[in-house]
Amino acid sequence: MKTVFLALACFLLINTTPAFPQSGSLDKDFGIGGKVTTDIGNSSNICYAAAIQTDGKILLAGYSYVDGGYDFVLIRYNAEGTLDNTFGVAGKVTTDIRNCQYNCSDRGRAVIIQSDGKILLAGQSLNGGNTDYDFAMVRYNPNGTLDNTFGIAGKVITAIGGDADYGRAVLIQADGKILVAGQSINDNSDFDFAIVRYKADGTLDSTFAVDGIVTTDFGGSGDLAQTMAMQPDGKILVAGSTWDSDGGRFALVRYNTDGTLDNSFGLDGKIATAIGHYDHDEGYAVAIQPDGKILVAGRSVGDNCVAFDFAVVRYNTDGTLDNTFGTGGKLTTTLGKRDDHARSVIIQADGKILVAGYSRKIHSVDDYDFAMVRYNVDGTVDKTFGKKGIVLTDFNNSGDHAQSILMHPNGNILVAGYAWKGPYSGYDFAMALYISNLNIGNIDFSLQINEVLIYPNPIQKDALLEYNLMNDEVLSLTLYDMSGRFIRSIFTQQVREKGAHQEAFKFADSIPSGNYILVLSNFSRSISIKILK
Repeated sequence: MKTVFLALACFLLINTTPAFPQSGSLDKDFGIGGKVTTDIGNSSNICYAAAIQTDGKILLAGYSYVDGGYDFVLIRYNAEGTLDNTFGVAGKVTTDIRNCQYNCSDRGRAVIIQSDGKILLAGQSLNGGNTDYDFAMVRYNPNGTLDNTFGIAGKVITAIGGDADYGRAVLIQADGKILVAGQSINDNSDFDFAIVRYKADGTLDSTFAVDGIVTTDFGGSGDLAQTMAMQPDGKILVAGSTWDSDGGRFALVRYNTDGTLDNSFGLDGKIATAIGHYDHDEGYAVAIQPDGKILVAGRSVGDNCVAFDFAVVRYNTDGTLDNTFGTGGKLTTTLGKRDDHARSVIIQADGKILVAGYSRKIHSVDDYDFAMVRYNVDGTVDKTFGKKGIVLTDFNNSGDHAQSILMHPNGNILVAGYAWKGPYSGYDFAMALYISNLNIGNIDFSLQINEVLIYPNPIQKDALLEYNLMNDEVLSLTLYDMSGRFIRSIFTQQVREKGAHQEAFKFADSIPSGNYILVLSNFSRSISIKILK
């Protein structure tokens, strides 16, 4: 086993300027100059989601216009951005959900990787030539072939309410059950939040809510769920927006593990939050901090009542606004000259917050760029990142729309979406990799005599972390998966005195096997160690 030598206190006190590129700059070793675009072979290729395997390979998912209709699309890349020819056909897989020939519309919106390497792609499927959309999900084997042990020939279709059921997010529980969230038309022809739980084989789980399905009405004219996250205790968060005669607000719902509303959260499990002028606030992304606080990101109309800004809200664990964040728990950020749309949010290992989306540069032209902002823990913009905290990326065209942000296994930042090819050419899948200057993986400070050591590694269940402090510190120890998603806090903000320490902790059986990142941090800096269960 390789021993990892480092001195925490020395690491925290280093003042020299490292010879690294600017944080937020493109990683020139990835793709072409840090960017990758992929044509599926037609004029309309829309990427909405991304995932990263434990071996560093990258999955982009969405839909593409194929033979008279839209099909699910899944593309796999090698870690450096080249197409993985061992997956599907030359790295690409397209799936027609209902095997129809005309007026088909199958739209993939969310992707996740199981612990066994199988891949779930969720979204919606149009029932032939009518207007009846249903939740749809496909499971693929690791090589991109359909998994015939799932649903019917690898596919699952679920009708929820009326004629418009749209899947938007997918999660896998520790017990292997699958959650898909989105929205569904109710009896009043309004949208409600909708969430469905399936068993591992794709059949509905009747122990969840009513026959595996729950819908939630905020009482307005339209409740649009966009994203989902799971707390360490198994409770489920679904976020999006709710609309009534006054406009749109951020919407957040928390469910118990059985699908009932969590009445300890907000008002009977639901929260609606106005950000700006209460006429166009829309949430699109949710993330849970190690301390349990909840971030929702999206867009809000700014002070000029015309253009959208990035908007982020932070809630306490009970759903109240966190007044230590931004202004009264809310913040907005203007990036470009016209409209800024946030679509995804993650939390770095050091606690800083990354929000990605797209920004329009010119008032009169539909000229969008990939856009990203990094915030400090308190919601202030991190001006060490990009240009005063903001990064804009142009793919040399007029319509670049970032939809997903992840932490790459090498510690850098992956942003994925779609980019305009040109007149009459439509869109291509697109992604970019950015330098974060985070220390991820094995760190070797060979000139120091102190060490941080974790063993055994790989970990079966019990593990021991050893380290030596040169000063008293207030430390936290947190576990993340390789995409940067919070798994659990081992301890939070505990005083550790100068000298040698041993921290014993357990890996719960519910945590799947795979690669993880263990982060030891104080209030300003962190050390990250890659571990294997």
